[in-house]
Amino acid sequence: MNRESLEVVLKNKINPILRVHDGFAIIVGDEWVNNKLLIVLEFHGGCFGCPLSFSGTLRMIEDIFKKELEMENIEVANIEML
Repeated sequence: MNRESLEVVLKNKINPILRVHDGFAIIVGDEWVNNKLLIVLEFHGGCFGCPLSFSGTLRMIEDIFKKELEMENIEVANIEML
């Protein structure tokens, strides 16, 4: 999986949802760890520091990446958690 594919999903599917709350995310890292693609996001605007960016929103984003990229072995993390 290349970074460009991840950026397309972020731009077209994920950030429009986050914009509803005056927020957005950027990809700050992606690497394979234990047979999973780990995508690390940094949240901005209304999403920065929001408790949901550590739980529910993060899981929703993970599900969108899995669906759009047709891959189950994806994990998404908030850089603030690392």
